Amino acid sequence: MISSRNARQSARICNLASSLGSLPTSASCRPFTSSQRCCAIPLAYARYDPPRSEKPPVVEYPVIILHGLFGNKMNWQAIAKKLKDKLRQSIICVDARNHGESRHDPDNSYEAMSDDVEELVHRLKIPKAILVGHSMGGKVAMCTALRKPAEVDSLIVVDSAPSQSPGLESFKRYISAMKALDLSRDEKIPQLRGRAIKEFEENIPELMVRQFILTNLVENKGKNEWRVNLEAIENNLNNIMEFPLFHNFYGGPVLFIAGDKSDYIGDKEMPEIRRLFPEVVIDKLPGGHWVHADNPKETIASIVRFLKKRETDDADAAQNL
Repeated sequence: MISSRNARQSARICNLASSLGSLPTSASCRPFTSSQRCCAIPLAYARYDPPRSEKPPVVEYPVIILHGLFGNKMNWQAIAKKLKDKLRQSIICVDARNHGESRHDPDNSYEAMSDDVEELVHRLKIPKAILVGHSMGGKVAMCTALRKPAEVDSLIVVDSAPSQSPGLESFKRYISAMKALDLSRDEKIPQLRGRAIKEFEENIPELMVRQFILTNLVENKGKNEWRVNLEAIENNLNNIMEFPLFHNFYGGPVLFIAGDKSDYIGDKEMPEIRRLFPEVVIDKLPGGHWVHADNPKETIASIVRFLKKRETDDADAAQNL
């Protein structure tokens, strides 16, 4: 990766390490140690359990799905319902901190979000989980696998990379538009969203993106509000678009799903992906950054195919012992 980026990351992570004591950065920073989950937030989640069957689950552990920036646990609902049947295993979709029904907190770092996932695994009383994450959620999943590899059975990253993400200026425009929207008018949510669709057009020309962001407009106790914590997201945006620097690697099975029309995973990202995840498999599917929304059928097929092959490989290895 580019040395200037590593230098910026090292400085940022060194500052984090001085307060968190959790991540390795450089020779001057102390080595990685297991962090306590003192600041973890209990994440809201929706759980989809398969119907009872005489057949065993296709995979041994539940699947936890982590959404992207400005998303929520409902984004993956349709895919989760398909996966629970195909894998005969529980699928858990979560709201990240500062999103959906999860609690707000000023800290929106990947270290904190990783702690939240670890807390959820412990709260669910499962020894391990299969992590699936898109965009920001993909980075949370990667960070969790690198920090707590014993608790991650396998990792599936959807159109994200362990590097700086494109689109920082676009997200700044999104936040500016959201903050400028007048929420004080006496309007029902459908009326407010209709007005916002038009007002946002200048800063957010893509209709699908506007519609996605406006799912965060809700009524709460008679007042219209954003359910995302805009202040925390804005204050942490630069760090959200980057990725912590790790000197270790995750040796478990890893699938990266990339949209062929997206610029999030390209040739320049591959060396760092392979360094951190040496067992990686790359699957490029037709679609953009929201490849799972553009192409849900092939996304489901890719996930199931990868997990079935992993279970077959494990069974073969066990027989050869």
